[in-house]
Amino acid sequence: MQIRHLIAIIIVLAAVLPSLAISLVMLNQQHRATEKSLAHELGRVLETMSGDVGFKFATFSTNYKLFSSERLLTQALDSFLFSSHAYRAMERFVEQSPLVNSIFLLDIDLQVVEEFNGSIVGLENSNVHAQLQSAIAQKKIKDGRQYLVLFEDYTLVKGTRESQNPIPNSPFGVAVISPLYLHVLQEGLSRSPEGYLVAILPFQEIYSILEPELRDDETISLRQGSNLLASTAKVGVNMDAQDLLLTSREGQINSEHTENAIPLTLQMQVSRSGRMQELDASLNTLYKGIAIAIALSLLAALLIVRWLSKPIAMMSDTIKRYSQGNYQPIEIDLKYQELKAVSRLLVDMGQTIQQQFDTLRNKNIELQKVSELKDEYLAKVKALNEQLEQRVEEKTKELRLTLEREEDNRQLLQNLLRLSIDLQACDSVEEVVELCLKQIPHLYSGSPLAVYLSQTRYQSSSLHTHTFDEDEKDWLYHELCAIEQPSSQALPDTLEFGVENYSLIRLASMHTKLLGVLVLKSKRIRGEQRDFLTLFAKQASAIIETVRLTQELAAMARTDGLTELANRKAFDEAYERERITHERYPDRKSAIFIIDANNLKFINDQYGHACGDRLIVTVAGILKRECRKSDQIFRLGGDEFAIIVRNGGIEICQALTDRLLNAQKNSQIQAVRENGSTQILEVSFSIGFASTEEASIGQLLHQADKRMYEHKNAYRNPTETAKP
Repeated sequence: MQIRHLIAIIIVLAAVLPSLAISLVMLNQQHRATEKSLAHELGRVLETMSGDVGFKFATFSTNYKLFSSERLLTQALDSFLFSSHAYRAMERFVEQSPLVNSIFLLDIDLQVVEEFNGSIVGLENSNVHAQLQSAIAQKKIKDGRQYLVLFEDYTLVKGTRESQNPIPNSPFGVAVISPLYLHVLQEGLSRSPEGYLVAILPFQEIYSILEPELRDDETISLRQGSNLLASTAKVGVNMDAQDLLLTSREGQINSEHTENAIPLTLQMQVSRSGRMQELDASLNTLYKGIAIAIALSLLAALLIVRWLSKPIAMMSDTIKRYSQGNYQPIEIDLKYQELKAVSRLLVDMGQTIQQQFDTLRNKNIELQKVSELKDEYLAKVKALNEQLEQRVEEKTKELRLTLEREEDNRQLLQNLLRLSIDLQACDSVEEVVELCLKQIPHLYSGSPLAVYLSQTRYQSSSLHTHTFDEDEKDWLYHELCAIEQPSSQALPDTLEFGVENYSLIRLASMHTKLLGVLVLKSKRIRGEQRDFLTLFAKQASAIIETVRLTQELAAMARTDGLTELANRKAFDEAYERERITHERYPDRKSAIFIIDANNLKFINDQYGHACGDRLIVTVAGILKRECRKSDQIFRLGGDEFAIIVRNGGIEICQALTDRLLNAQKNSQIQAVRENGSTQILEVSFSIGFASTEEASIGQLLHQADKRMYEHKNAYRNPTETAKP
């Protein structure tokens, strides 16, 4: 064994063994501390689960309060025509509320008017119905509050709702009762309910909130006194009594919208050994830290070994080098005096031998130089002859290419001049693009061409191509859109996609605004060819700019500057087109809406015209959001708007009216008085519509305007009622 290997083993053992012993002691202490924290950990878990139940029920209670204020429910109590709408609304609510199994709509005599996913007979025979009668008699159900009833009935909790437990194993549940009122806008006043809404919440659904948080060897149950409200018998759970750990927590089911609360006890059974295994897993971080500490100790030991054994290794390498005939001395620090003496002896011997080799080497070098001079002279003579022949051939080829290029440039210039004459006859941007795509590729050896048109105020950007594949189109359109951005750099001369090269020619206005780009797919074109195409692009840019200015002026004449909606002139033209179309196709349904913003004159007088403009812009925004893409929206002037609805039957018009009325409920603007104070103003508008299902096309505008004024009079005089 070499001495440096023995030193290495001793140092490594001295570094690793103490670190390993200290690490084992620390791991033992940490494991004991982990066992003591088990009980505290279970308490936090149970507290978190209790919070989850409270949060889920509070979320349901808030949504239930909003749903009970739906006007469709009270309308269904008075007229069976609205029962289908109420049924669909109840269906959507149950599907969006994971805790709810079924829902019932009851009239003032507690007769079931409509239900979803429930049993009417089961409700009438259950204690829920009896407790509801008792609560009404004792006046426990108050205005705007929800009343909770605990029941035990398999009939109520068994429904057709799909869930992880299709057949519930608990008959217990909570019935949440909410009174329904006709005048929902009169909060705070004494009023009598028109009916009641009863939602059934099985405890098995509440239990499903907690079940995903449990391990396979853990169970949790919901209890009230001696009653087991909900639990799950997990397959394979068989815990030893000594290994069982039982924890419970008291809570209740209620929210800020409920009148009463139902007490509830959460009881959790866990396996002590299973939880300890989970906590032991958290020690992995400590294990990693100990492993890193041992690794660092081992690294430090290796560095020390390297420092101590390096002189011995260098001495061994020196002896090996001399034994192989390499006598060149190397300056090294061997640290130890004995090694330095041996090294000096070897150096002296090597210098003597090296001098003898140098003498022989010098003689050989002189002979080799004479031979190289002869070969160098012969090579120079041969190279001179080859250069002369190559220069003659290059000059001949260059002259031929120059003549061909001049002829190509002359022909290209003549063709572009003829194309410029054809360009002057174009009356639209589309004609300019079509002319470029059809003629320019033939002038440049059939190279594919693309024309990119930049975005304008009234038209989005577009890309027109000739013999480009789909991948090239998508890539080129994305690159040109990015170049067009204000923050992008100047237009480059070329783009590269794979091995292909694309030359870019700018289409610019007189003010250097980018109108578009001509893209020629080819190898790098010559400077003269690019200059010719640039000159043609300037002529095309002038025509494109002129056409676009004409189109923008025509669009501005039909656009309202404040709301960017179409104006009265555009409405008259669209109305006339709709009238002609209806006369040609009488079976086609059309409708017109007239909408008038309320209180515009009052707001202008009290808060200024800037505030009135915000009201107009807000109303325009509501119309844009709620109307379909096929609907045409116009601002006729002042506070008056119009909508032309294609395929607008009465049912579609009523649906649009409902959306607009619902949208204005939460719309507000901020008004600023002259003294600097602010006030929030409600945004509202009056609506009137008429459809060809009920009137002729010529009477639509008059009929819609009349209904709008009836709606506005009803807004000004709340005692009157009018439908839009």
